[in-house]
Amino acid sequence: MDITAPLPPVGADDPTPVVDAARAVLDLSGLGPIERVPLIPEAVRRRHRVFVPADHRFKAAARFMQAL
Repeated sequence: MDITAPLPPVGADDPTPVVDAARAVLDLSGLGPIERVPLIPEAVRRRHRVFVPADHRFKAAARFMQAL
């Protein structure tokens, strides 16, 4: 899979074009950034056998999505 894309020239005053181009390359889904990390209840994570007490919210959501 080739995800190379030409980046615009870097302007010392305005890095916005580079940031937008980098997001376009890294966000293959086109959905944009996640506004909030979902809070998955402990009971649901236990039911799917992915409950780890030390997980913080992001890690718990990532583990749950990987299990699905």
